[in-house]
Amino acid sequence: MLRALKDRERTMISSSPFVISFLLLVSVPVLFVLAPRILPPKTLPSIPDRDEMDDLALFRRTTLASSGGGGGGGGGIRRRTATPPKIAFMFLTNSDLSFAPLWERFFRGHERLFNVYVHADPSSRLRLLPTPSFSGRFIPAKATQRASPTLISAARRLLAAALLDDPANAFFALLSQHCVPLHSFRFTYDAVLADSGAPPPTHGDAVLRHRYRSFIEILAGEPGLWDRYIARGDDVMLPEVSFDQFRVGSQFFILARRHATMVVRDRRLWKKFKMPCLKSREDSCYPEEHYIPTLLEMQDPEGCSHYTLTRVNWTDSVGGHPHTYRPPEISSDLIKELRRSNSTYSYLFARKFSPDCLDPLVELADSVYHLNIGVEEQQQSEHPMPGPCFLVGRMILKPRFSSYALTRAPSRRETCSGFTRTSMVAAAATAAMGKSRRSSKKSDRLEQEIAENPAANGDVEEASGRDEESQPSDAASLSEDESSQGSPVDSEEENGGVNGDEDHRSGEESDSSEEEVPSRNTIGDVPLEWYKDEEHIGYDVAGKKIKKQARKDRIESFLAGVDDAKNWRKIYDEYNDEEVELTKEEVKIISRMLKGKTPHAGVDPYAPYVDWFVWDDKGHPLSNAPEPKRRFVPSKWEQKKVVQYVRAIRKGLIKFDKPKEEPRVYLLWGDDSSAAENKRHGLSYIPAPKPKLAGHEESYNPSVEYIPTQEEINSYQLMYEEDRPKFIPRRFESLRSVPAYEKALKENFDRCLDLYLCPRTRKKRINIDPESLKPKLPSRKDLRPYPRTCYLEYRGHTGPVKTISIDISGQWMASGSSDGTVRVWEIETSRCLRVWNVGEAIKHISWNPLPELPVLAISAGHDVLILDTGLGNAEEQARIKELLHVEESKPEEDGGSTPVVSWVQDDKYDCIRLKHLKAVTTVEWHRKGDYFTTVAYMWAWSETSFILGFLKNAMKKLDLYCTIAYKKGFSVHKALANVSRVGVWNLSVQLSKLFSWLHMFYLQLVSLTCCARDSRAILIHQLSKKHTQNPFKKLHGLPVSAVFHPTRSIFFISTKKNIRVYDLLKQKLVKKLETGVREISSIAIHPGGDNVIVGSKDGKMCWFDMDLSSKSYKTLKAHPKDITNVAFHRSYPLFASCSDDCTAYVFHGMVYSDLNQNPLIVPLEILRGHTSSDGRGVLDCKFHPRQPWLFTAGADSIIKLYCH
Repeated sequence: MLRALKDRERTMISSSPFVISFLLLVSVPVLFVLAPRILPPKTLPSIPDRDEMDDLALFRRTTLASSGGGGGGGGGIRRRTATPPKIAFMFLTNSDLSFAPLWERFFRGHERLFNVYVHADPSSRLRLLPTPSFSGRFIPAKATQRASPTLISAARRLLAAALLDDPANAFFALLSQHCVPLHSFRFTYDAVLADSGAPPPTHGDAVLRHRYRSFIEILAGEPGLWDRYIARGDDVMLPEVSFDQFRVGSQFFILARRHATMVVRDRRLWKKFKMPCLKSREDSCYPEEHYIPTLLEMQDPEGCSHYTLTRVNWTDSVGGHPHTYRPPEISSDLIKELRRSNSTYSYLFARKFSPDCLDPLVELADSVYHLNIGVEEQQQSEHPMPGPCFLVGRMILKPRFSSYALTRAPSRRETCSGFTRTSMVAAAATAAMGKSRRSSKKSDRLEQEIAENPAANGDVEEASGRDEESQPSDAASLSEDESSQGSPVDSEEENGGVNGDEDHRSGEESDSSEEEVPSRNTIGDVPLEWYKDEEHIGYDVAGKKIKKQARKDRIESFLAGVDDAKNWRKIYDEYNDEEVELTKEEVKIISRMLKGKTPHAGVDPYAPYVDWFVWDDKGHPLSNAPEPKRRFVPSKWEQKKVVQYVRAIRKGLIKFDKPKEEPRVYLLWGDDSSAAENKRHGLSYIPAPKPKLAGHEESYNPSVEYIPTQEEINSYQLMYEEDRPKFIPRRFESLRSVPAYEKALKENFDRCLDLYLCPRTRKKRINIDPESLKPKLPSRKDLRPYPRTCYLEYRGHTGPVKTISIDISGQWMASGSSDGTVRVWEIETSRCLRVWNVGEAIKHISWNPLPELPVLAISAGHDVLILDTGLGNAEEQARIKELLHVEESKPEEDGGSTPVVSWVQDDKYDCIRLKHLKAVTTVEWHRKGDYFTTVAYMWAWSETSFILGFLKNAMKKLDLYCTIAYKKGFSVHKALANVSRVGVWNLSVQLSKLFSWLHMFYLQLVSLTCCARDSRAILIHQLSKKHTQNPFKKLHGLPVSAVFHPTRSIFFISTKKNIRVYDLLKQKLVKKLETGVREISSIAIHPGGDNVIVGSKDGKMCWFDMDLSSKSYKTLKAHPKDITNVAFHRSYPLFASCSDDCTAYVFHGMVYSDLNQNPLIVPLEILRGHTSSDGRGVLDCKFHPRQPWLFTAGADSIIKLYCH
């Protein structure tokens, strides 16, 4: 029969084309609506896993070689060799190297100063040119694609290969196949090394350690930067890279060795930038322009130039590509235009040139590029001329500048500081002579040092030469850590390098003038006291601030003198904020001055005196003229000047220094004399307040409805005096009929008394900007992630879901409803796995905190069920079955005859049932999973005593009103008999006050007579021993909930008004938290244990800092209705509250480890979605233990999951 019906139905559907068409028409829009929500967004192709593994092995090998000393990852080369520093030219190409002949001419004659590395896309077929510089310089390459992180992988691959290949590579320049040089190799090499940002030397014998800076473009705040930031997704870059740290720049750069090592070692930012972009945001995907600028800006912003040396023309860009130069555009003017500086830096390379531009560029090579390398210049490149040098101890460091800027090397008597060497030596000698008068030990030590030093007694030049040969160099004695940060130039100069000792001698023997090197500090004669409180001491030639160096304290100075035997020869140059070491010649000069000799040994102070004047035939002195008369006559001009000064003093133009005022000593306790002195000047006048003006109620002809009747006037007498109206309106036909005001005399007299007897004070109004009173809160974007949108709904309950609990693993969720069922859900799929029908409304449910013990504690009616969920493995289930077995049902007693709890084996659910005397409201586990506590209502109050007390107080209140009426001249019967409708209304007002007071009395009576102080209301149970204990003899107030401390043996009990904190080990009260709310509804403890949040039934939420005070740190009035529950997140700085207004509020609550910093509370999101049922809204909320997710249970029988 059924088969026949099905065949008939199938026949009807297949025979009806309208039904099939209708179903197809409906399915198409449904598919378009649901597909974007179900299917993940499409992304661009990502990096293959095999390529990523190969790169990871290469980078790891490079990192080990750099840390082990093979390559050096610092600012210079770690090991000292005779090889000069090199520049690694790295070509990233996916087509032919068309400009290889031009680059070959660029490299010719400088083979010791560069290396070439080429990364060619395997998918492109390159036509290799037979050029020696590019031959055999191809590294293992992977496929690259635009708008993908493969370009970054290729750049990192080139950097790793260059780092491993040659330790002498100091700079790494990334270029494309369409890039050409703008200068000769010598100019490029000198410009890169000379503009490395190395500071001038500050110590005499210390090696100058270059910290080369990288030339890379780093920009912030560019248009469209946000679209590029979210190209992989809205929150994908967080938390490693926030939007404020996101940077953009050119793909082509010149990196120093330490920055190249930094890029290769990076793993943290690379895991974000290697993620593919969304297909819908492909137009904003340029990862190669963001990764390295963002990394260097976060790691070493001071070591980067923030500009690039490769010029690009974006004026005629097409499809994201810059302007491409064609052969008609190639000219010498174009090259000069591309070289032109913008007053900050010059360009060394340019792109983008088409391949057919090779011939015009080669023609310009000799005239514009100066690439014609002859024999003479080639020899010069092998043995270059001495450039401008810095004097560093006994070593000459020569940065390479352009050939047209070469000058001589300064002599050893010159210095790099601002003060002249002569003045510094004189200052040191003066200080030494002053100290020698107080102590002769310094002088003896100085003489001994000079006697032991062969350079101090012999010829200066010979001693210098012997010192270079026999004495060990300070640079060679440096440790490996110090030399790792040094410059490759140091090793070159120490071992001879390309500049020999002949250059040094030629500089020493030069007959040029002995001018001092210009000062590093350019402030002139400005007093240094002006910079005493500043972070800098002046400005250099480029206008940049010269930062102050950290000064040594006495301990560091003492240790430096112990470790370095030549430390006593260093003097401090405060003008340039640096230490300068005296040379042996200068020490010799000081030694001679200490002995009272002339500074130079060649000067003979006792040489025979030669009198060049001829005294023959001179009978008189050279001048024997008499004194002139003008020396005995008063000066006329001086008299005029004196008169001018006198007149200026009289007119006040010349003012003398005022005498210093002595500090006044005030009496701590003023006496009558000081009071009389203050009264002598009179008190400040404060005007009297103006009298109150007449209002509309005092109109002489009001409307009829505003005039009270006689009955209403009589009812006024029953009111309190402060409640009576001040003026009873009356009606007059005309203004002439208005009589005199009978209270005018009394009111004027009272005003005079107020003016005479009442003191007046002046209140100053403070003008405060309301915006300044608002707390400065961070942006919500910086506080992500936090739950914002509803992701899943869990449906199945038929009644309000009162409680939920999340498993510690974050995979399962348990829920309890008033329909008497307990359900276990799988969180990710919203699938219901288990359902138990307990039969009574579920009050509270709690999951055991141990992951190996998946059991639930359920409170339903008077019972607590310890239920096995069956979600563990075989071993865990065997342990749970043994744990949930009770051999005998023994009632636990608390020292009395009444049993407290009975442990019973429940065969129906295969669980343990704990039977209590009263209804159990909450169940909470201890963090170890063995103990749990329950809170029950223990109601036992006498109805008879309540009714008698209620009537007794009501009669007292009525008797009080009758007494007041009798004193006013009214009898109660007369007052009740003569009241009209208005009188009844006024009397009803008074009776409403009476019954409101009676209602308050009723509430107080209920609270007092309710035996909630029964100590059996809060019990602690131990699951392993099946034991129950009552730790409290007496409870203070009606308990609402009880919670264990997350880390310590602390127990929190919340009553209706406050929270009491007990120490279970010491068995005493630790603290009492005063909430100040109407009634507490819920409580939550921060995972750190020092902060507590409390929800109340008047919509307030209080934050308590237990280390701060017993009163609330913050009180938030967030919800208009009762707060049903509050919750903290276990790992994220989040907390939430839910209310009967069908909303859940999410807050950011950061607790700092610094005790001097208060917690930061920021409101984040209001979550809506539940509907109200019988006036109830959201009944419970819980956070996911690991993810920033929030679960809410509503009275509409739905559980919602909100995700970020």
